[in-house]
Amino acid sequence: MDEEFEPEAPPAEDEDPDEPTTRAEFQNWRSKFKNNVQLCATLYQDRHLVCVPVLCVLQLQVRIKMLALCSEDVSKEFYNNLQQQKQGQALGMSHGAAIQLEWTAGRSAGSWFRTVQSTLGKIHSTKFLQELTVSVWHGHRPAAMDEQWVQRDAAILEEAWLVLLELAAARTWSQAMFTFTPPYLLATIFGEAAAGQWSLAWLKRLDAGLAVAHRIRRTSPDTPVATALNDLLRDLWWHSTPICLEILQCARDAQYDKNDDNLRILGFGLFAGPSNTKHSAEDVFAHLTHVQQRSQKGSLRMSKSHDWVLDSDV
Repeated sequence: MDEEFEPEAPPAEDEDPDEPTTRAEFQNWRSKFKNNVQLCATLYQDRHLVCVPVLCVLQLQVRIKMLALCSEDVSKEFYNNLQQQKQGQALGMSHGAAIQLEWTAGRSAGSWFRTVQSTLGKIHSTKFLQELTVSVWHGHRPAAMDEQWVQRDAAILEEAWLVLLELAAARTWSQAMFTFTPPYLLATIFGEAAAGQWSLAWLKRLDAGLAVAHRIRRTSPDTPVATALNDLLRDLWWHSTPICLEILQCARDAQYDKNDDNLRILGFGLFAGPSNTKHSAEDVFAHLTHVQQRSQKGSLRMSKSHDWVLDSDV
C-alpha cells in the first residue's frame, strides 16, 4: 500500500478511422449512418483532392475515376472472353468447339500479355493523363515540387501507377500457367503454327529437365542437390498428375509434332468443351441422384446423363 498507485486508463473505444481499409473498419464506420442515403450523401461530398504542404490525400471520386480508367483494358478483355464463351455455347457442339479451341489456343499463346502491355502503357498515354485531370505544364522551367498543384498531380500519378502495376502483375501471375505449364500449353496446337511449335519445344525441355531431376534423386538421394530438387518438385506438383503424365507420353510418341493425330485428339478432349465446370458438375450430380433413385425405385426412366453413360459403355 506504500507504493504509488497509478490508476489504469479506461479501455479505449474502437477506433473510427476516417479512411477504413478493411471490411470490419468499413462496417464500423458505416454504422454511424441511419441509412444508405446518408452514407452516400457523405461519400459524394468527398469530391476533390485535398492538398496540404506535406501530404496530398486522394479522395473518393478521384479514386473511383482512377480505378475505372486503370482497369479499362482488363475489364474489356474479361467482357470479350465472356462474349466469346457465350457465342461458342450458343452455336452448338461443332461450331462451339471450334470457337472454344481458338480462344483456348490464344490464351495459351499469350493473348493476355497484350492486355498487360496496354495496362502498363497507360501511364504514358496523353488521353489517360487528361482523363485523370493531370495538369499540363507549358512553362520553360520545371514546376516547383512545393506547389500544391504539383503535389496533387504527383499523388494522382503515384497511386495510378501502383494500381496499373498491381493489375498487370495480377494478370500475369494468374495467366502465366496457361502458357508455361501442362496441360494448358497443349492448347496452342490448335492455334498458330509458331505458337504450337514453341509450346511443344518447351514441353520437350520440361520433359528432359524432369528426367534429369528424377535421375539425380534416384542415384544421389542424400545430396543437397537432391534435397533441393525434392522441394522444387513438391512445389511444381503438376508433373505428377495423371493427365500431365499422359500428355508427356503422348508428346514423346508423337515426337513433339503438333500435327500428330493422337496428340490432337487428346487436346480436343481437354479443351473443346466450355471453360467452366458448372455444367460438368451439374451433370455428375444429376447422374448420381438418378442412380440413387433407381436403386430404390425400379420403375424410373433413365435420365439423359445415365443413358449416355450406358451408350458409351456399349
